[in-house]
Amino acid sequence: MKFKFLCLLCASGWLATACVDNNYDFGKLETDNIVIGDATSVTEMPLATVYVSMSEIASNQSDILALCRKADKWLPAPLPANADYIDLTQINDPGYSGEIFDALIAQMDSDPEKLDAIAALVYEEYAPEFSELLGVPASQPELFEEAFRIGYKEPAVNEELRNCFIGFLSADLHVEPFNYDIGSINISNDVVDMLADNLDPEGTPDPVNTLNLAGEIVSKLPISMQFSPTFRSGSYEIVSFDAYIDAMSDSCPIAESEQTRIYAEGLRRLVNGAEISIPVSFEKYYPGDSGFLNTPADDQTPQIEIRLHLIKRGGIKINF
Repeated sequence: MKFKFLCLLCASGWLATACVDNNYDFGKLETDNIVIGDATSVTEMPLATVYVSMSEIASNQSDILALCRKADKWLPAPLPANADYIDLTQINDPGYSGEIFDALIAQMDSDPEKLDAIAALVYEEYAPEFSELLGVPASQPELFEEAFRIGYKEPAVNEELRNCFIGFLSADLHVEPFNYDIGSINISNDVVDMLADNLDPEGTPDPVNTLNLAGEIVSKLPISMQFSPTFRSGSYEIVSFDAYIDAMSDSCPIAESEQTRIYAEGLRRLVNGAEISIPVSFEKYYPGDSGFLNTPADDQTPQIEIRLHLIKRGGIKINF
């Protein structure tokens, strides 16, 4: 994962610079409580953009492209009731998965190319499980695949095929959490102090001076999924929240909420170097996306962009 950190604040965006007449004595001013803005003030500040390439969305040596290509081999076309997607949260429901599997068998009955594709997939991925059932050695691929084409509807072979089909969609079609060291963010200590020194502490009733992480997620993947990022510094949890990526939307918001609130200590730790872990849960898969499936295997174009900014509510304290 590659991070592109943006300069959080520009001096011109916060405090106008000016020539100061040295005849004025500012030493007599009480500056400890100078605050720009009031309880109704809202300021948004860019923080970082996280770029996630295809090779980083992976599980067990298979990246997301390989997983989706395998899913498209398994899935019938069209899907039952001409559905656009597979609801992966329902795969363990025998009625739902059974309907899809029956459609697969029906396509194998009428489409020799689909039958050949499944025979090759079974040999590549599950030869030991099927070898005894088919009565052919796993060391002979041509004989194995021919035996499968003849016997795939035999009860024992059909049942094992069903188990492999459901097992892939329910367990194998997933990716491991993304875990990365963010490193330090280029924000001056003065700016951090301005933000942190005027934040209401955790537990404050009806807080006015707050800081939240917000932004949007842009995904090119044909998958709707749940993101649950956690930002940590050592054992200290800075912020943790949930975000839903809808494959049918151009971008998906990271909404400002109590989940995304950052406190003073968390802000200081975040800018000084933190780690991010992003567990991902696939919910819907849209098969047949030729634009994605035809992506070169070595393509490092970002498939997911996580664009982050901060929202400061309330005034900003100025320290001289």
